[in-house]
Amino acid sequence: EIIQFCMENKNNPALADFLPSLEAKVKEWGEITMEIGAKALSNMEEINAACVDYLMYSGYVTYAYFWAKAAAIAAQSLAEGDADEAFSQSKIYTAQYFFQRLLPRTESLKTTMLSGVENVLDEAVNPFV
Repeated sequence: EIIQFCMENKNNPALADFLPSLEAKVKEWGEITMEIGAKALSNMEEINAACVDYLMYSGYVTYAYFWAKAAAIAAQSLAEGDADEAFSQSKIYTAQYFFQRLLPRTESLKTTMLSGVENVLDEAVNPFV
């Protein structure tokens, strides 16, 4: 669905600041999923070690999609003159904020979820396992 949205809007100048990042994150999301899955073939605990960060990452990418959609709708409303200008512009500004300030948090989540199970479920390090 996200890739379809990106393809349908690739020539939309209002989304030029959003689509490259969104497409890259969706691609990366798939790659991360495959990497965790490959690690889980030899140790199922890899899934448990990555799950919280994976869900957080997924949420950020999903919200990026929602904000890109909101920006597209707001830009279209502004172009057609159908919108409350301040409201529509605030949607675009909020989408820009999300992409610039919040979406980059996926980088640290990627690092932690791919760091492996060693320090999470190692009895020598974690006596509560």
